[in-house]
Amino acid sequence: MVRHQTTAKSFPTRLGRVEVERTYFHCRSCGGGSFPLDRALGLDGSASSSSLQRWSLALGEEALRFEREEAVDGKPLEPRMYLSIDGTGIPMRKEDVEGVAGKQEDGSAKTREAKLAVMYTAEGRDPETGAAIKDRDSESFSCLRQRGRGVRKRGALRFRQAPCREARRRGLHDAGEVVVISDGAEWIGNTCEEVLGGGKVTFVLDVFHVLEQASGAVKAILPEGPERDRRFADVKADIEAGRAGKAVRELEPFSGRHKAVEDCCRHLRNNIERMKCEVP
Repeated sequence: MVRHQTTAKSFPTRLGRVEVERTYFHCRSCGGGSFPLDRALGLDGSASSSSLQRWSLALGEEALRFEREEAVDGKPLEPRMYLSIDGTGIPMRKEDVEGVAGKQEDGSAKTREAKLAVMYTAEGRDPETGAAIKDRDSESFSCLRQRGRGVRKRGALRFRQAPCREARRRGLHDAGEVVVISDGAEWIGNTCEEVLGGGKVTFVLDVFHVLEQASGAVKAILPEGPERDRRFADVKADIEAGRAGKAVRELEPFSGRHKAVEDCCRHLRNNIERMKCEVP
């Protein structure tokens, strides 16, 4: 083994982020190389210390036990509570998605589905815009990851049960109003109906997802350049000002030629009432 340069590496531990100097060694016979200290510290192939990984696993198991405990009815912290829900795909190792149906061309998957619900209060206000600001340390979470083959229906049921328990703990059923912020997906509306049991719910469309779709629509219409940037800026300004109808009229003539535009216009039309809502 031939010794080469020393390189610094920073990684998280239970005591905070630590930086160490490691020496790289190269093997002339096989052509390979490694940082022996990384292997000794359990950092080879990992971005965190082995003790942090063990601690995270134990913490996750503890959180799962708490999640499954019988919920005790709580009181809402404020008359208005907020609930934000979304789903995403978590990149997985190949062996963890074997046999799982996915969105790849061959029907395979590279990710596992995860759904997250966050409950919090937002009584603070931005001094300049007046927009609601999430209150410090007010949030609690409920999360579920798809575990295996053919579990979509069972997973959906478990996910509804999890936020139901957390909603009871946070007293959402007794809140004067629950503001649900989401991308407008149908499964979210169905989940909220079960979680909140028909209480006073105000649905608000997450502007991030709306603008993401609008950006894709404009990119489908125009090539990269100043004109595309200008068109998206106009659509963005209309959406943020509550003029979603105008944005639809601007994009709709192109919907027959571009699926991204058609999907965006449909999404805006289906959720236009949710975009008009202003939570004081």
